[in-house]
Amino acid sequence: MPRPSLSLLLTILLACGDDSDPDAAESTASPSDTTTDPGESSGPAAESTGDDSTGVAADPYACVDADFTVDLPLAGPGWDPEAGLVDPQAQYVVSTTQALPFPDQLEAFGALAGAAGMAAAMTPGFVAASFATEPNCGFARTITVWRDEASMYAFVTGDAHAAAMAASDEVLASGRTTHFTISAEQMPYEWDAALAEIAAVEPF
Repeated sequence: MPRPSLSLLLTILLACGDDSDPDAAESTASPSDTTTDPGESSGPAAESTGDDSTGVAADPYACVDADFTVDLPLAGPGWDPEAGLVDPQAQYVVSTTQALPFPDQLEAFGALAGAAGMAAAMTPGFVAASFATEPNCGFARTITVWRDEASMYAFVTGDAHAAAMAASDEVLASGRTTHFTISAEQMPYEWDAALAEIAAVEPF
């Protein structure tokens, strides 16, 4: 199954799933010394005293993956890699996610990706997304950029997101998500910054 498909599903499974209240305050997570460094590795998550019934490591967030892979660089209707922001504005809302699917649920996890991608792409206010995977640790990650919180929450409260959230307990062992505001000058938003933002967020 292609990695982008796995990562794409996170957009509906986790985009702001930590606070579905549109009035919720933005994250206060800040860069941390424990941020995942794509240049190091602690080996496959499944090998570290994991739960044999699920194949998930006892502490998957201790895993640091040397093979961190950006499957899709930032792309979308509001971001041109050559020209920059399309119809730029002063600020944007970014959501970043990290999810750990059960190894035996990858097929189900990927099966939801088509509808998820279509829903995100068709939501007014969607700017761009980037997807990454950690093949040794088992994580899939997303960055999504939105024009405002209203656009982001329109997606979160849509049918595709609701359907995926209903399946999340079955397909996901754990995950975490956060969202925050950035300035136009911070685009293109980079993975190092996203990893730092989410590092202090408590997993579910």
